Amino acid sequence: MTLQSADGQRARSPRRREKRWTVTVHYGGRCFVATAEMAKIFANRADAAVSSGRSELVPLSHRDGVELLLIGAGTRYTIVELDEPDSQADSARRTG
Repeated sequence: MTLQSADGQRARSPRRREKRWTVTVHYGGRCFVATAEMAKIFANRADAAVSSGRSELVPLSHRDGVELLLIGAGTRYTIVELDEPDSQADSARRTG
């Protein structure tokens, strides 16, 4: 189905902002490449879980999908900036 504006012109789809994969989240021997924004959201939720003294599944949206990571008082994770940030277009070229 093609969308049309009121004046009969073909509607353009909104321009998607290219994601910049700028950090790696290290957790449980695994590495997840993520955007800085998603890593910050994850860190805030993880810190809140630790502060509350309970374990919680914290979502992390990353380049390959979404993971629910169990975070508790003894959980270790690190967030590291990538030396060479990876764009969504570069990532698609490598995998496609």
